[in-house]
Amino acid sequence: MTINPEALIKFSSTHRLQWEDAQQKYVILYPEGMVELNQSSAENFKSAAMERIHCRRLWKS
Repeated sequence: MTINPEALIKFSSTHRLQWEDAQQKYVILYPEGMVELNQSSAENFKSAAMERIHCRRLWKS
């Protein structure tokens, strides 16, 4: 499988990335459960989330 680094990451509105104190990890929460992310995956998702927030701010300006 080849990953396109230019492709946008899009979550369903029912999914959420958050820090989970109990696991001391970032997780993706969804209606049926939760997925724990390893450190590199968490960094990738956080980076994509920050880029999306930055783009939204630029778009609203």
